[in-house]
Amino acid sequence: MKELVDQIKARLRDQKIEVSDEDIKSRLEKLIVEFRVPESEARRSVLNYFFKEHGIVPQIRAGSDRVKIAEIKEAGKWVDLEVKVLDLWEPAAENISQTGLLGDATGSIKFVKWTKSDLPNLELGHSYLIKKLVTDEFQGRFSVKLNRTSQI
Repeated sequence: MKELVDQIKARLRDQKIEVSDEDIKSRLEKLIVEFRVPESEARRSVLNYFFKEHGIVPQIRAGSDRVKIAEIKEAGKWVDLEVKVLDLWEPAAENISQTGLLGDATGSIKFVKWTKSDLPNLELGHSYLIKKLVTDEFQGRFSVKLNRTSQI
């Protein structure tokens, strides 16, 4: 947890924002422990919170690009994907409404649709153009997240 706090603190310091370690740690613990949010998503959420609190619009929201799954090589990017739903499975947490596997001609990728996104469910075997997904990485594997700014 200390390493994650230090990473966030350094990023905030780059924007000339000073926040105590305890403030960062308490927000991270709530997301990771209480809500079981993946560390990378919790990190992004905490950063966005402090950026917004200090009137800074994060660069991550600059826009999205239509890409192929095989082109996803970096976490924290906004992308548009034209995909087919290959598999669906039970969400691991209450804050996730849907999770599964999306595919295109170049590969497949895990997706998570947050409950708060209030988006319609994706149907197995159907194809979609999904805009404004956020890329993520966990243990060397990429995934995409649908949130309230995403469009199906």
